[in-house]
Amino acid sequence: MRARTRARVVLLLGFGAAALAAWPAAAGPDDLDCLALRLGEPQADLVPAGQRAAFAVMDLSRGRLVWHQQDAWLAQLAVSPGSVFKLVTAYAALSGRLVDPHRTQRCLGKEREPDVGGVRCWLPEGHGPVSLSKALALSCNRYFAWLGQELGGEPILAAARELGLGRSTGSDLPGEVAGGLPSALFPETAARLAVGQVEGLRVTPLQLLSLVGAVGNGGLLLSPRLAVPAGGASLPPRGVLGAPEALRFLRGAMEEASAFGTGSRARLGRLGLAGKTGTTAWQSVSWRTHAWYVGFWPAHRPAFALVVFVHEGQGADEAAGLAGRVVERVEQARAACGGGAP
Repeated sequence: MRARTRARVVLLLGFGAAALAAWPAAAGPDDLDCLALRLGEPQADLVPAGQRAAFAVMDLSRGRLVWHQQDAWLAQLAVSPGSVFKLVTAYAALSGRLVDPHRTQRCLGKEREPDVGGVRCWLPEGHGPVSLSKALALSCNRYFAWLGQELGGEPILAAARELGLGRSTGSDLPGEVAGGLPSALFPETAARLAVGQVEGLRVTPLQLLSLVGAVGNGGLLLSPRLAVPAGGASLPPRGVLGAPEALRFLRGAMEEASAFGTGSRARLGRLGLAGKTGTTAWQSVSWRTHAWYVGFWPAHRPAFALVVFVHEGQGADEAAGLAGRVVERVEQARAACGGGAP
């Protein structure tokens, strides 16, 4: 097996040279070949009977997809991101230094307070006083509705574009679509945008995988790909995020989500997984939900990113539970391939 390395990546941008000193430590090409081969074998009891789900695991050094299921959904399904979009809203606030992340808002709960911009919190008893980090970990709608009104729609949309939404990832999965961002926003819709539930906002699983990978690896937006250059070479990233302090903050909040927040019921913290759940509502004959989970691991030195989408599921239950099982299988395969902890 090839030794794991950390490399400096220098990219010539339109405004000069930007250096990223912390390309993540990750498995070498031989390790990934072994991993993909083992994970390609039948995996019993991974997805419960009757559950319809897609997921993908991406290596954070080069963007290689080492495990993926339901490729058509990964590349071609564009739906509302729900609460996963709160990562974008938080990045907008932090990267622009537009709010104090330690300032608290009091969440009284679904039944005890009026809505904010058409948004109510999902928790009946409320979350109490919450700062930005706690609001992300607990996925507090009340806080993010307030934050959306404080920021306004344009900074949030600018952050979404910087994070790669509204355009294809450059993946080699066939038929990839670009999703969509709202073309026009009214002030009263900023709260709904901030919680990821506004008309015109559509993302694909591949886009969210690239986004959460950039949070985990320190700012490189990678193209999730089946084929990568031979010999350990890397394709240039599709973008570089320019707010490292904001990314560090998000990583910490995502660890908290696994430890005591919306990912804690699936015991994701014990796996070293940092992430964010999401549930988005949609209407057919009646109201239904889709479930999301995005994350990376190990939290202290990320090597892999993960996206899970469950059709008609709940984010903190079905999607987070499947995420935990996927990570367990990947780690079992890594051990069989001779890989230690990254």
